[in-house]
Amino acid sequence: MNIKEDVPEKSQIEREHMDRIHMQMLAEEEALRSSRIIRGVDKTAYKNRKYKYVRPPKQELSDKMKLKLMRNYQFLIGLIGFIGLIVIFLGIIGEPVLHVSISEDLIIEIELILLGCALALTGIVGIIGLQHKHDKISDKINSE
Repeated sequence: MNIKEDVPEKSQIEREHMDRIHMQMLAEEEALRSSRIIRGVDKTAYKNRKYKYVRPPKQELSDKMKLKLMRNYQFLIGLIGFIGLIVIFLGIIGEPVLHVSISEDLIIEIELILLGCALALTGIVGIIGLQHKHDKISDKINSE
């Protein structure tokens, strides 16, 4: 009795395993071909293929949440404008130039009045712009 006859050859087992892997890969490719839609995948990788790229849906905030955010942003921008006014008064009262030392060789001089004017102007423009958006959203809520 020969023992080698009872045990299948190692190469035959490897061939069967490779055949199963090949069949699985073919099934996956067929599933991709039949769907034609790939969600949330980088579309540059599929540029030359005939797949359709679908972006994941964006989650939008409710109008009431947008109003709360607008109020918070208005407060922060108003605070920036108030800091600008304080900097203007400090520039008038105290030393009008701010020295910012980056390194031993590099020192930046900033006039406080110009810095304060820039901050105050940013605050005013920001509050007006955000108030306009706030009014649009509140009108939309009131009309519903």
